Amino acid sequence: MTVSVTVPGVGGSVVTLATTGTANQFMSQTVANLLAAAQAAGTLATQNFAGGAVPPPSLIPGDVNELTVTIPGALSFTMPAGYQALTLGDGSSTTVTGNSGLAVIAGAATLTYTGAAGTQTVTGAGTSDVVLPAGSTSFITLGSGNDTIISGGSGTLAGGGGNNYISVASAPGGTSNWVISDGTDTVVAGAGQTTVAAYGAGASIEGGSGSLVVGGSHTGNTTIDAASGSSTIWGGQANLVNGGSGSVLFIGLGNSVTTMNGASGPATIYGSAGDNLTYNNASGSGSALMAAFGGNETLNAAGSNVAVTLSAGSSNTTLIGGSANDMLIGGHGSDSIITGAGSDTVNIYSGVSGGTNIIADFTTADQLFLTGYGTTEAAKAVAGAVTSGSSTTITLSDSTKITFQGITSLTGYHISSF
Repeated sequence: MTVSVTVPGVGGSVVTLATTGTANQFMSQTVANLLAAAQAAGTLATQNFAGGAVPPPSLIPGDVNELTVTIPGALSFTMPAGYQALTLGDGSSTTVTGNSGLAVIAGAATLTYTGAAGTQTVTGAGTSDVVLPAGSTSFITLGSGNDTIISGGSGTLAGGGGNNYISVASAPGGTSNWVISDGTDTVVAGAGQTTVAAYGAGASIEGGSGSLVVGGSHTGNTTIDAASGSSTIWGGQANLVNGGSGSVLFIGLGNSVTTMNGASGPATIYGSAGDNLTYNNASGSGSALMAAFGGNETLNAAGSNVAVTLSAGSSNTTLIGGSANDMLIGGHGSDSIITGAGSDTVNIYSGVSGGTNIIADFTTADQLFLTGYGTTEAAKAVAGAVTSGSSTTITLSDSTKITFQGITSLTGYHISSF
């Protein structure tokens, strides 16, 4: 939705600018309010620019200096020191080199902005290319065009709707950037701390050597490529996470469908109600912990060649092991545990279980530990086993039932209790 913002102009006139998107509208209105307050206080000095030499700002101490560009067509210039605001009317096409302390408010204009070290604010509803150097602190809120933001400093960067490219790859360690991704964006992190609030669909987010945090409601087909820095990802819908050499923490937010392709870095994956989470790792290095919480969940490590620990939650959980030596831990609910290949360990804890559990793919290479039940529990349970069709069921002293699918006799299988 397009919302108009009115900015003071030359000689008591006004400049009406288009804004799009929540962040762009908010920042544009904030800058407009500050200029209006200066006008009301009699400290706003506004000059118009239509080409040629840029007029110098007022030299009166305390004045707020604004330069306005309202003509259509292309202009290219460098802002003189002393200006605090640049207003670009709808339809203008401006290439500008800014300075520290400058606020640029552009409507539906085409803007190419090269910043300077220091603090700058740029807000525009048209198509913008913004480049900011090291040492800059920026507040960038753009509109629905296909925008480019490249920053070597710190700041808040919002590309708005559209297909945007937002990169802080050149930002050194010690910087901090907050990126708001509303469109189908490509976001590239750097050596500093990068936080991405992803609200659009189809975004691509690339980690760097610094820490990466991804949150928001990223509603579908978001790809996150971790790198050497640590990554923390709050899950959305239909995500693909590619691990790197750094650690990855994934936290499902409910009804998440996410696949993580692991690498050499360790992965920790926490599920939530309705989540369907998959961990693949064909590399043979790295490690993973997958843990469910409340609600019915599926944790699937069938595509992993490295050892994975999978832990069920408080409701009904499906745990699927991979080809390595995995550990699978039952929870409070009625769980389905598929061990997979390898020599796997299944743990059922007294006081935690109590449901009806199904174990599939259990072989004589695997082990079942009944922990907290006492040393005689396993022998008693096996002695009372009941076979029905192609499955065998044991019942524990707390009424927990465990059914071994595809097994008609438990002779030769490793079942122990402690």
